[in-house]
Amino acid sequence: MQYGLSTFVRNLCMMLCWGILLASGCGCTPRGSEVPEPANAVYYWRQELKLTADERAFLEQHRVGKVYLHLFDVVRRNGEPSPATTLQFVDTLPTQTQVVPTVFLATNVMNDTTGLSALPRLIAQRVRQMMEQNGLSTPTELQIDFDWTRRNQERYFDFLDKLRTAFEAEGGTTLSATIRLHQLGMKAPPVDYGALMVYNVGNLSDPDEECSILSEKRVEPYLRYLPGYSLPLCAALPVYSWNLLFHDRRLTCILRGVDIGDTARFKPIDASHYLSVEYQPIPPTGVAMRGEGRIFPGDIVRHEFVPPTVLQRVRRSLEELRPKMCSQVILYHLDENQLKQYSDEELQALFSGN
Repeated sequence: MQYGLSTFVRNLCMMLCWGILLASGCGCTPRGSEVPEPANAVYYWRQELKLTADERAFLEQHRVGKVYLHLFDVVRRNGEPSPATTLQFVDTLPTQTQVVPTVFLATNVMNDTTGLSALPRLIAQRVRQMMEQNGLSTPTELQIDFDWTRRNQERYFDFLDKLRTAFEAEGGTTLSATIRLHQLGMKAPPVDYGALMVYNVGNLSDPDEECSILSEKRVEPYLRYLPGYSLPLCAALPVYSWNLLFHDRRLTCILRGVDIGDTARFKPIDASHYLSVEYQPIPPTGVAMRGEGRIFPGDIVRHEFVPPTVLQRVRRSLEELRPKMCSQVILYHLDENQLKQYSDEELQALFSGN
C-alpha cells in the first residue's frame, strides 16, 4: 500500500508537470511576456495616415511589428456620444505590420448614461468598417484610451464588458486599454492587458513644472503599485517634445510652428525656458487655449524634451520591478520630426533595453 501510494503521488506530480508545460506552450502569450505576440510597437496619432520615407525606414530598421493606429475619438455632442477627429487614410502601412485600432474617449463621454448602451456596438462596427474599407484586415484587437477616475470607474468598466461582447461579434478576440500611472493604485479594468502610459505625468499648466511629459521624480511614487498590479502590462514611452507658452504664468497654448532658437524673437533663460522679446502671432499650427492668439513680450516658452538617459533609467526601473512588461515597448509616437531627436541606437535601446 505504501509503494502504491508513492507511485500514485509520483505519477500525479508528473501529470501536473506535463499539464503546466502544455499550458505554457500552447497559450497565446509567449513565455517571458505579459502581452500576446509582443513586438516593437509605436502609436500613430495624427490626422492623416501618411508616412514619410524616413518613417517607413524607421519601421523597417527597428522591425516594428505593431502599430497602434488612432482611428477616431468619441466625444459628446448635444448630449450624445459621437465620433470626432476621424483618421483620413491617404497612405498604407507595411503589409507585415499588425495594426491595432485605437479609440480615444473624451472625459465627458462617461459623464452620464445617455447613449452609452448603444456605444459599444457602434464603436465595434465602425472600427471594423474603417479597417476593411481602407484595405486592412478585420481587426483581432481593439485598444481603448480613456482617463477614468474612481467616480466613473464602474460606468467605464461596464462599458468595457459590453464592448468586448460587441467586438467579439465583429470578429475580434483581444481588448486592451491604456493605463495611466495614477490608475495603478486603482482596480484594474476588465481587459486582456494594459498599455502603461509612462508619460504626461506632470501638471501641464504649472509654470514651475520641470517637465510635464516625464520626470523620474513624478514617476517614482507610482512604481510601488507596479509589482502587484493584477493586469498584464506592456510599457508605453514618450519620444516627443513640445513648447508650452505661458502668459502671466498661465498656459496659453501648446506652441507649434515657432522657432524658439530665433534669437531676434526669443532670449534663452536657461536650458528649457525662453523669453519672448517681441509681439508675434500664434501660427495656425499652434493651438490657442486662452488669450488673443498672440505671443507678447515677456511671455515664457518652456521647451519639454525627455533625454534618452532619462527614458533608459525609467525603463530599467520598470523592468526591475516587473521584467516581463518590457517584452513589448510602445513608443509614442511615429513622427519623423520627433524621432530624429534620438539616435537609432537610442531608439533601439528603448525597444530592447540594450
